[in-house]
Amino acid sequence: MSKALVIASQKGGVGKTTSTLNLAGALSRLGKKVLLIDLDPQCGLVFGIGLKKDGILSGVYDIFSENSSAEEVIHLTSYNNLDLIPFGAFKNTNQRDAYSPPDNERENFIDEIRKISQSYDYSIMDCPPGSGPLTRIALEASESLIIPLQSEPLALKTLPQLLNLIQITREVNPNLQLEGILITQYERSSPISKEVLQQVVNHFPSNTVMEIIVPFDNSFSSSFKSGRPLTLEDFYTPGAAAYKMLAEEIINNRIRKN
Repeated sequence: MSKALVIASQKGGVGKTTSTLNLAGALSRLGKKVLLIDLDPQCGLVFGIGLKKDGILSGVYDIFSENSSAEEVIHLTSYNNLDLIPFGAFKNTNQRDAYSPPDNERENFIDEIRKISQSYDYSIMDCPPGSGPLTRIALEASESLIIPLQSEPLALKTLPQLLNLIQITREVNPNLQLEGILITQYERSSPISKEVLQQVVNHFPSNTVMEIIVPFDNSFSSSFKSGRPLTLEDFYTPGAAAYKMLAEEIINNRIRKN
């Protein structure tokens, strides 16, 4: 049975792309067939999975423009069970930061993503920061949302905006669920990290907060630079172990009912 996930955050720098790559890596290493879908025009997944951006000429943008089907723009990675639909290349790069697909392209993309996702155990979409049109489309096309929450106060303040977007999206996609709020970049020795965690526990229902906490781990930066997701190389660093446990939790289908 397939499952379509979105990883999104109102704020940048919270570990969104890191979470996408390493959750996908952990799921694939646990024997699941996974499709990565990059809805962020910055193309972070291409770099993080070790592909060369210059060689990526097709992807999400071609699905929106109806030049290609989703199946035609899948790129194989060097890892078993892990494929990628990159964002692709804009014909006009000035479009990149303000891209908003018209309704017919939105509907085509959603149909294509839902169809191709049936060929995988999990499809995971990475979104640009914020609640703009690309994030909204991802939520409309998916079943479940993970919100990475960096262990710092500003990230906490932006959380209600995305939670509100879930309610709005359910008007067109009633099946959308919140998989959970995922605490990231947590430092045990930091009073700020501890304070943010306590605020999350105090202010949000327990069924909306994931049990797994992802610690700060310098290994994520080095693995991203080398184009080799940490969970595909090592399950023993603290960060990789956290994403392995997150993958196991998702496989066990402990979805929050909200």
